[in-house]
Amino acid sequence: MPLIFKSEPPEVKEVIKSRVNEMTAKKAFRTPVLAKAMLEKAPITPTPAQAFPVYNVGLKDLAEKGDLSTADQKSWRYLIKQEEKVVASADAIVGPDRKAVFSHINEGPLVNGVASAIQVANADEQVMRGQFEVRLLNIPALYFAALWLVDETKKNDLIIPLEPAPAPFVANKVITLKELLATLQRQAKATLTAQQNETLGG
Repeated sequence: MPLIFKSEPPEVKEVIKSRVNEMTAKKAFRTPVLAKAMLEKAPITPTPAQAFPVYNVGLKDLAEKGDLSTADQKSWRYLIKQEEKVVASADAIVGPDRKAVFSHINEGPLVNGVASAIQVANADEQVMRGQFEVRLLNIPALYFAALWLVDETKKNDLIIPLEPAPAPFVANKVITLKELLATLQRQAKATLTAQQNETLGG
């Protein structure tokens, strides 16, 4: 079954579309690929494509709980395409008042990493046999990002680490959530201990 992309709130879609159109009209992009594209004689208009929610997990929560129960949705992220090529991403945040606020546009390895991971997921037999909702998982303190495929039937979530993946993970390799958490919890505990030792001067 094709990947499931949760529908974003209409206000999120509108704020992203409006900001991308505005920046295109003013040639106001500051990221290198889009900025260069706007200098062409007949620039191709960048288009917001697929959207997916972005979740963050804190280091302490991961170390103590060893799961993703405290994962908090921070934003909605769109892949930005020129023709059929993914060139950037754009984020919007939904505040407590339900108003959507444009956050930023980004280019670089993580953008390409998301696009590659989605291709891997679409070609994976296990994924295609199930029903998986697409999310992006970020653990900033461990410099880790992955495509989080939430299993809507068997509750057996899958993870695809994004390029560039920190050791011991392998980018674009499909693993189970259980495999991921076993390693990440150890890393989180070790990082917290190192931080505490630095604070104590040890």
